[in-house]
Order: sequence, then structure tokens, then C-alpha cells
Amino acid sequence: MRIQLWKARSIPGYLICQIDEETDCYLSDDKHSVLVQTDWDYPSLASNFGFTPCANCRETDGTVDCVHRTASEMIQEAANFLDSKLGAIISDPGYFSQEVG
Repeated sequence: MRIQLWKARSIPGYLICQIDEETDCYLSDDKHSVLVQTDWDYPSLASNFGFTPCANCRETDGTVDCVHRTASEMIQEAANFLDSKLGAIISDPGYFSQEVG
């Protein structure tokens, strides 16, 4: 399963949408999308798209200060990184469970 990153409309945050494998289009209904609205979650989401919170030490997930950077800096950088990745498609790292049917 693949997912695509979009910016949420009218509210701060990002949408993670499943890709319909038959049509190759994203699905944005409640069942097939996840809203990531808390900036505290941005570093984790960004990491799934290739972001590294602190390339110097790699000892933080981006929500805790490290010797080199503050969490606030890393969270803002994660948001900027996500903005640069809008429309990107990756394999789902676990936002959606496989449906049993």
C-alpha cells in the first residue's frame, strides 16, 4: 500500500492519503486519510519521507533537544521539509492497517 502527503486545507497540518492502486489516485475520505495536526508529530511524519532531525548525532526523534539543536528548531525544520515533499508518494509505514475482508 502506498500513501501520499498533502497539506490540510483551512487548518494547520498535513493529510496522509492512501493511494488507490487501481486508479493511482489518492483517496481523501475519512476511511483512507489521516490528519496530522499537532506540530509535535511533524518530525516523525517527516522521518517517513526521509527527514533526519539531527544529522550530527542521530540521538533524537526531533521532539527532544539534543546537544546540537532544540526541539523547536527540529519541529520547524520538519514542517519545512514536509512542505517541500507535498505530493510525494511512499510505501505506507503503518498509518493504515491491512483490511481483512
